[in-house]
Amino acid sequence: MVNCFPVLKEEPGKRRIAKNRLLLNLIFLLLSLCIVDSSFADEKEVEDFPWENFYPAFIKKSIDEDKDGFTKELGDCNDSDPSINPKATETCGDGIDQDCNGSDLPCPPCTNIAGNWYGSEKVTITCCLGGDCETDTFSGTDIINIQQNECNISYDIDISGYDTITRTGTINANQIKLSGLFVILQPWCIATQNTVDINGTVNGDQINLKGSGIAKGTCDGDRFSCTGDSIATFTRSSSSATSKAMIGKESIRESSTPLLNNCIKIFTIIGH
Repeated sequence: MVNCFPVLKEEPGKRRIAKNRLLLNLIFLLLSLCIVDSSFADEKEVEDFPWENFYPAFIKKSIDEDKDGFTKELGDCNDSDPSINPKATETCGDGIDQDCNGSDLPCPPCTNIAGNWYGSEKVTITCCLGGDCETDTFSGTDIINIQQNECNISYDIDISGYDTITRTGTINANQIKLSGLFVILQPWCIATQNTVDINGTVNGDQINLKGSGIAKGTCDGDRFSCTGDSIATFTRSSSSATSKAMIGKESIRESSTPLLNNCIKIFTIIGH
């Protein structure tokens, strides 16, 4: 008898592939059910499971660990810090790649501020001796001469009859940092701390500065402490006079309050 319907022979290789594919799908389904179940694993374990090793077609969904809107796959180079991502604002010269472009942003060269500047300043200082405290405010104007060597800056405050006070610091692009003595004390007062920190910015021919200082020690055996703040504006001057020629009278600040005057004869925070 002739068979009119020929039997198509199934190739052994294709049959094995189909069986293996079915088996892989079944294994993947079982693994998925086990891993995503909360009784077996948490979200972190689901994220870290090597899905692609068992099922190459599986696409792993990334987790945004620092909740900044970017995952590692989306270019977040530090997914534990929300301030670092491809849309973050880069800060120059801090050694941190905030915007994940592969490098820190170099700062522009130091602004040149060498020369004479006309300054006006207002200073408020509070001193305590024993259990008594007094506050006084001073203001004035002066011309100072800023010296600059690359990014290092300094200027002197030359006071007749007293040692020269020097402010030293740096300028990074247009950002200024200075430090030095906070106050000049009466001869019978001894300071264990006497420092001022000054920060500011350069905007064209103007410098805006803020100072904050502290002094501690003893006067005639009694403990004293002084704190103060200063706001100053310097404008570039075309005058040929230096700070040593102009300073002196404006820098002598004799307090009208007895307690302050007992500790401090002369003081200056920024140097007018």
